[in-house]
Amino acid sequence: MNQLAKLFKSIFLCFSLLALPLGSLADERLLPLSDIQVEDGDTLILQIDGETQRIQLIGIDAPEDVENPKLKVDIARTKLTSEKLLALGEVATQQLRFLINNNAPFILHYNPDKRDRYGRLPGDIVNSTGQSMSVLMINNGYAIVTIRSTDTDLIQRLKPLQQKAMDEGKGLWGLNSEDSRLWAGVNYSD
Repeated sequence: MNQLAKLFKSIFLCFSLLALPLGSLADERLLPLSDIQVEDGDTLILQIDGETQRIQLIGIDAPEDVENPKLKVDIARTKLTSEKLLALGEVATQQLRFLINNNAPFILHYNPDKRDRYGRLPGDIVNSTGQSMSVLMINNGYAIVTIRSTDTDLIQRLKPLQQKAMDEGKGLWGLNSEDSRLWAGVNYSD
């Protein structure tokens, strides 16, 4: 690794340690933009040690943008049409693509020893200014805090950001508030 890359990684590490709410993630990697693909609003596809890996952005959930089993669950739960839910998902996916394309390069923080029920590795990517993509997706109103997260510190940090995004009508909360609230399971009185 050349000196400039080492210096950049050191600066990245300092920023990420100060800003990242991910606690116990066990590994990290410097990622050029060309190595990151967006699968949907909360999932990335990366090459790690020569293998394609799916990374679930930790602590967040975004609407689905393709037909899959989770979409069917969301349809049954919300009574929204697949078209409405897929439209929300496409907007969330486009937001994550925008964030990725405009904030590179990144450091990936992930736990190589854990997988979720869909086989994804839990993790997050942090840009050169120390901004977590999980936090930005919540803060910008394109994802919600997942109730499946076991990291209570992360949940406590993300919940107020989610509420603020809702209150200010950011992202999905402003584009289609009623459908977004139904998808998120949020009552207007919450």
